[in-house]
Amino acid sequence: LKDVENTRYCLKIDIRKFYPSIDHDILKVIIRKKIKDIRLLGLLDEIIDSAPGVPIGNYLSQFFANLYLSYFDHWLKEDRKVKYYYRYADDMVILAADKAYLHGLLVEINHYLVSRLNLRLKSNYQVFPVDARSIDFVGYRFYHTHILMRKSIKKRLCRKAAKLNKKDLTEKEYRQRIASWLGWAKHCNSRHLLKTVIGNEKVL
Repeated sequence: LKDVENTRYCLKIDIRKFYPSIDHDILKVIIRKKIKDIRLLGLLDEIIDSAPGVPIGNYLSQFFANLYLSYFDHWLKEDRKVKYYYRYADDMVILAADKAYLHGLLVEINHYLVSRLNLRLKSNYQVFPVDARSIDFVGYRFYHTHILMRKSIKKRLCRKAAKLNKKDLTEKEYRQRIASWLGWAKHCNSRHLLKTVIGNEKVL
């Protein structure tokens, strides 16, 4: 968010029942643009047709989901020239200088998803000024000046640290048990939080 002038407003959207709504016929067409091996295509068709949409959770479903939206990504970034577009699964954030532009883009996005991918956006989309509130996305809260952990994740980190602090652990053991949280924390402004809940500089 360093480009403050061009990231003043945020459009936050996600797709209604995304994984169950993935259209098998459309997905197969997209796959065939990328894969030409007949036997592999046959196997993938069997997997796709084994359940409505695609099941949530397994690795192949994530691959299918990202592939399904890949041409949509290209359309937004290359055809519509959207500079600040971010997507995780079906959660999307678009930043721009103009609120009216984002409302207009929302109409175009909805039309593209319905007409080309047989998908529909949830009705709870949001367009808001970034300075008035943070952007809650992928577990973080983004501001123009800094990045913080989402409150729910911060609470889980504090509970984990509190349990570990009660145990007689070496610095190495402590670091191993909290490593994933430290990895999460390094992508945001969390030094003060970590010092408060962990307290051991050597672990950090």
